Amino acid sequence: MLKNLFFLSYKNLQYRPTRSWLTVTGIVIGISVVIAIFFLGAGLDKAVSGLLNQFGADLIFVIPGELADPTSRLIGKERIRAKDVEVIKEVSGVDLALPTVESKLLTGEFKGEKKLVAIQAQPWPEMRIIFEESRGYKLESGSWPSVNSEREILLGKKFADKSFKNPIGIGDNIVVKGKRLKVAGIFAEIGEQSHDSSLYISVRGLEAVSGEKFDYMTVLVRATKGTNLDELAENIKYTLSKQKGIGDFSVLTSAKAGDIAGDIIGLIEFILAAIASVALVVGGVGIMNSMYTSVLERTPEIGTMKALGAKNKYILLVFVFESGLMGAFGGAVGVVLGAIIAKSVEFYATGKGFSFLAVSFSPKTIILVMLFSFFVGIISGFLPARAAAKLKPVDALKYE
Repeated sequence: MLKNLFFLSYKNLQYRPTRSWLTVTGIVIGISVVIAIFFLGAGLDKAVSGLLNQFGADLIFVIPGELADPTSRLIGKERIRAKDVEVIKEVSGVDLALPTVESKLLTGEFKGEKKLVAIQAQPWPEMRIIFEESRGYKLESGSWPSVNSEREILLGKKFADKSFKNPIGIGDNIVVKGKRLKVAGIFAEIGEQSHDSSLYISVRGLEAVSGEKFDYMTVLVRATKGTNLDELAENIKYTLSKQKGIGDFSVLTSAKAGDIAGDIIGLIEFILAAIASVALVVGGVGIMNSMYTSVLERTPEIGTMKALGAKNKYILLVFVFESGLMGAFGGAVGVVLGAIIAKSVEFYATGKGFSFLAVSFSPKTIILVMLFSFFVGIISGFLPARAAAKLKPVDALKYE
């Protein structure tokens, strides 16, 4: 019976292709936006989780700006100064403090090819200890730059292999703002996009290349062995609060940062999905309108079916299955379009240096969304289908 319902519904949709396409447009738009949000959100959540997992259990984040006001970081309102870093180092329980200048986009050139590259800058001695001992990053080839080197750099594995047409090797030179930077080492790939796709240089080296002085966007603090991280975080916060001229800042353990990041990502996904659901409602109304029109056009056909013995239940199923098929078809097209949108956003973001934004495809999500769009179609077509089932054979046959 299901096979017959499917072929009958498919044939009816083929009979009016233009109307069918216009009817499912709302579903396609809504599903494509939802899929793009879910795929990008899942990828971002995975990237954040991977990044936090690499930070280790003995690290604390000090970041400028209040967590309740994330725009202060984006627009460059707040920064951590060099003297603030020195104060952090003096707090009891602090083993090392690693200040970071994050993701500066500068034009790099390699073998005649130019493109924007994402650069992170940190002091070499602290960076080596925290990267190797707390974060588990290892060099695949080459060696760490000398302590005072300003012209040596380290590369993430993906940066070395895929940033330019030609792979970059140990000893090669990358020209940034007219200055040659020699590749001293290449990290082993760890699967965390931001790390694998970055170029690393010392803070003094970045200042020499760019001709600018920088404050810091992040300070990673490593606690001495046996120190309570929550207590140390409170001590750092209290000590910094007494500094004159410092702006707003936040001090987080890795566990707290992960919880906050997950909450923020979840809230953004919920808000965007709620907006996208409006398109799904519009699509459902479109299906309902189309099915009411179809009932009117096929009233004589319904009368003939009833005169030949078709039961109300069968008539109801014919129209409900047809509306469900429209919802499923719109969902399928929406999934494909949403995946294309998500990959396009990932490609654009990567080109702009935001390499952490990656798509994560989930078969479970695709199946659930397809089922959801199918049931949206069924629900939208139920009232028109019930109206068709209630038609009396004599009235239906006389309808013109």
